[in-house]
Amino acid sequence: MHMVFKIIVRFFLGIFSLACSSSVFAFEIPNRSDSRVLTWQRFQAPPLTITKGEDQNNGIIDSIRALITKDLTEFEHQEIDLPYKRFLLYATEKLNVCTPYLFKTPEREKYLIFSKPVVIFPGFEIIMHKKLHEKLNHADSLSLDSLFSKHRMRLATNKVRSYSNIINPIIAKYESEKLVSRHNGSTTLIFRLLNAERADFMVDFPNRLLYWAKELQVDPYDYVSIPIKEDYANATSYFACPKTPWGANVIDRVNMSLRKHVNSPEYLTILKRWSHDYHESEIEDLHQRLLGYYED
Repeated sequence: MHMVFKIIVRFFLGIFSLACSSSVFAFEIPNRSDSRVLTWQRFQAPPLTITKGEDQNNGIIDSIRALITKDLTEFEHQEIDLPYKRFLLYATEKLNVCTPYLFKTPEREKYLIFSKPVVIFPGFEIIMHKKLHEKLNHADSLSLDSLFSKHRMRLATNKVRSYSNIINPIIAKYESEKLVSRHNGSTTLIFRLLNAERADFMVDFPNRLLYWAKELQVDPYDYVSIPIKEDYANATSYFACPKTPWGANVIDRVNMSLRKHVNSPEYLTILKRWSHDYHESEIEDLHQRLLGYYED
């Protein structure tokens, strides 16, 4: 009887797995060089890309991609929900799938073609309640190491979250002292822990703060995001497609469209969409830097 039960369970698990697989891959991703089908990676990374809720498709990258796809009328556009590991795997297999949001690395450049820069983001910052910031004398920037070593403050972050080659070792140094807690779940969950005072600060991009506050229905101006003394680096994102003749053609067309839109008031409005008032001047400065890539 036990063996029969195990067989039945395996049968239904197989059916369930097949159903899930069919729902995710409801269409084929071509790999022909003459294909007119352009498959876009879709993923939930608010407020850059938003795939659900009342702000669906209202993310910064969502809106930029919408501008671009309107110009790429020679393609039939379709979307597929893909985690990054799966997208990168498909790119190495030279399938005709592109992403509107990716950071450039030497390893990725071996099998991907990148567009001109799409957005230059403010770098990682320390996010905390403004009452705690007051206790730190409203410092314009904060040392991450000092928050741990001097102030013994607690950081909450995600299980597999990685930041930069400068920030990561500092965090690792204090994990054994139980000043760092790692959690499964989204960055919204981490902000929820901050809001519940189960952590003193988090490290993330400042343009995510307004989205989290809206999700939790709290006042975003109760929180501040402060530059990290050890690492002021900005982050630049790109469109990317497989390094194939098909991918090169798509990126050429994307670059033509970006050149058309990047200096428009609409583009700057999109960049500011999820920003705090006090970050708007920084975003304007970064936008001017972005325009420098389009002067040739």
